[in-house]
Amino acid sequence: MQDAIDNGVVGLKLHNAGIMKGEAGPEIWLSEEWSKVFELVERSGIPILWHVTQRVSYSPYHGGGFNSYWAEGQERDKL
Repeated sequence: MQDAIDNGVVGLKLHNAGIMKGEAGPEIWLSEEWSKVFELVERSGIPILWHVTQRVSYSPYHGGGFNSYWAEGQERDKL
């Protein structure tokens, strides 16, 4: 992250795909590693953008499936 900041990055975008696929739990954002990243970003004064929506339509440019991330990860009845 420091290299990115040193080279002029203007923001950090986060995405929950790994969580939606069941590869990690939402508590990952509370880890010591991410806390360090968030502190660095805050000190640098750059914004954090968060991809918070999940596509719920059939979309050929996203693989064509309906709720593709959900289908690959968590069971629908747990949503």
